[in-house]
Amino acid sequence: MELKQIVSLYEEIGAEFVSSATQIQHKFQKIKCLIFDWDGVFHGGEKYDNFKGSFSEPDSMGINLLRFSKYLLNRQMPKMAIITGLHNNTAKQFADRERFDFQYHNFKEKNGAFQHILKENELQADECAYFFDDLLDIRVAEQVGLRILISHNANPYFSNWCKAHNYADYVSAHSGGFLAIREACEMLMAIGGNIDKVFLARKNFDASYKNYLDQKRNSKLVLLEPVDIGLQEFL
Repeated sequence: MELKQIVSLYEEIGAEFVSSATQIQHKFQKIKCLIFDWDGVFHGGEKYDNFKGSFSEPDSMGINLLRFSKYLLNRQMPKMAIITGLHNNTAKQFADRERFDFQYHNFKEKNGAFQHILKENELQADECAYFFDDLLDIRVAEQVGLRILISHNANPYFSNWCKAHNYADYVSAHSGGFLAIREACEMLMAIGGNIDKVFLARKNFDASYKNYLDQKRNSKLVLLEPVDIGLQEFL
């Protein structure tokens, strides 16, 4: 599918390409690390007892396929991280199940976690993509190479503010909790050019996907709080 057709496919459901598809394609080629906010991205932001949240399996599949896509394109596993403002047991369980590399929790100021990711993995800021939804994410969003803003119908001013200040490359049609992550992951794979290859490899469970799974299983989650990286002032 040509880029123009991909753009039309997503604009028809209400998504917005703040950067052009060509620009997003160029940015995506550089990405070596996928970073996710949690509240408002994986779910609508609701909190339950013990600060539990939720996630959806279609979003989980989207992340897995996007990770596989980058594995095929880069010939190596992308780094995976979640940054949360509070300790969240569900986020930890998800990150552990999906063999993420890092989960940063209790980070009221998320830039400290982002700088730690860059340092620990010898990454440049433009080699990271960030999936986010709110104001406390902006210090990270303004630095990374690729910014996916998860939309909420209730904050049109914030969305326009992000676009006006160049803090977003793509604004999702769907909200957190309504498969916005799946939408964005499929969009990136389509623009990246290997979505059909990814789908077929996963459908057939072929050798490339098995090799990817073997490497994924070797990833071990590291849990970090501000005090663990010398940022006690943010507790």
